[in-house]
Amino acid sequence: TDAYEAQIPEKNQKKLLENYIEELNSEEKARVKLHNLKYDFNSKKNSCFVNCWIQNPNESYALWKIFTYGKTGVAIKTNTKNLKNSINKDSEKDSERIFFGKINYTDFIKEEITFENIVMTKREPYSYENEVRLIILKEPKKKYSKQNISNRKKRFYAVRLLARIKIKKRERKSMYAPPP
Repeated sequence: TDAYEAQIPEKNQKKLLENYIEELNSEEKARVKLHNLKYDFNSKKNSCFVNCWIQNPNESYALWKIFTYGKTGVAIKTNTKNLKNSINKDSEKDSERIFFGKINYTDFIKEEITFENIVMTKREPYSYENEVRLIILKEPKKKYSKQNISNRKKRFYAVRLLARIKIKKRERKSMYAPPP
């Protein structure tokens, strides 16, 4: 997986810094503004749960090895329409945002720098994944850090949220295990 995933690409950071310097007439204030933006995105990232899907017509032995670390796993094959229709739409009462889309593989985001654009972008060397993501973002009520949310609680919450994705038997095209 990409070590720079869900981070503002370096080229975008340089461009943002230039724009902030021009806007604020101060390099120090511009660096603080960029730092705060990255901190805000990181807080959201820590309260975001991602479900990744590969959009390939065939299985990939390499992807099985990468994502199962050479161990066992299971794949669910469905289509975009059925996956979208399977999502429980109770997000408004839980102050959650649910979004779904194809990953943009680039080292520079041309659109506005938003959290959604950041988490839906990966560097070009990962384009072989042909990834589609389902993201559930529970807006943080306070800034999350490793100190105030344990990994155990976070994993439990992730499982609880992702259990809301229901893929009915008749909607599944097939389920299969990794090749030997």
